[in-house]
Amino acid sequence: MFNFSKDDYAKFLYGIITRSALKRQSLYAFTLWGRDLILFWNDGDPKCYQNFCPHYGLPLDQGKITGGKVSCGFHGWTFDLKDGALLDAPLARNKPDCALQSYQTYSRGNMVFVYPGSADGFERAKSFILDEIPERCLINSVPYEVPFYLAMNSSMDFPHHAYHTYFYDFYGLYRKFFGRKNPLKTSYTPEILSEDEKHFKYRINENQVEVTVHPFCSEYHDVVAKAQWQIFVRPISHQVSQYTITINSSHPNPIIRLIATVAFKSVIRHLAMVEDQRWLKSAYVAWEKGQNIHLSDHDFGFKKYMRKFFVHEKKGVTGANQNLDLEN
Repeated sequence: MFNFSKDDYAKFLYGIITRSALKRQSLYAFTLWGRDLILFWNDGDPKCYQNFCPHYGLPLDQGKITGGKVSCGFHGWTFDLKDGALLDAPLARNKPDCALQSYQTYSRGNMVFVYPGSADGFERAKSFILDEIPERCLINSVPYEVPFYLAMNSSMDFPHHAYHTYFYDFYGLYRKFFGRKNPLKTSYTPEILSEDEKHFKYRINENQVEVTVHPFCSEYHDVVAKAQWQIFVRPISHQVSQYTITINSSHPNPIIRLIATVAFKSVIRHLAMVEDQRWLKSAYVAWEKGQNIHLSDHDFGFKKYMRKFFVHEKKGVTGANQNLDLEN
């Protein structure tokens, strides 16, 4: 539906994996905008490289990590994890002049980010992510077979929550703990709280939830329940995105924290996100073809997101979708 180039989005940081998960796994292979990359824990200083040995191209996750070094499984070429330098090429008479290609990393709270852009834009890229990311959280991550903008919309699409299996009833019980009505299946009134070139933040007045949106991450903050749902979207390709969601509950009542945990591990992880995978994949067929897509007033977050970050006059909307209303 929309024309866009990955080169236009090299200036952003992308949330890849939590620090706790990377520490536990020691390495994590992934794809970002079609590039096969790998993160190494590296004793708490995460490093990112292209995921292949510059000798024969074997993925590094098929090698072996020992003492701050990674050795390729094919011929034993060994590289320093701190900078990617070649340390040893067994049986080679002359040491080859090569190294691993590196990408800058950045950690905030419990999340490890990777930056695919030029070095001069790295510091500025830090301002395009959430200001506060908890050190501890629950996490789930799944691929969505849609472009990044539709994956991001899933984090802002409040109205669709009511139609997930068991979500409406569970959320209604949850709200009763605070003496509040269940606002799902009603229209809602968004109110902008703050905005600059890097983000916008709005409140859904019907349920007192505050939504903060950056280009590739967002936060759904339930003020009453003191729960933060943070979403990080990583484009795998133009048409596939990784959707990572974390939750942190800081409510002083342990029962409330337990309810949030149970909801995340059951309704969200095993029902809602599975349904979103199926729904988004199926719906994208019509989006891609531009078949009779009409946005409404309850698509407030998505329309603002597209206007603010990704719809440009030189690209814009193409073909049958030239009349898609992103304004009203």
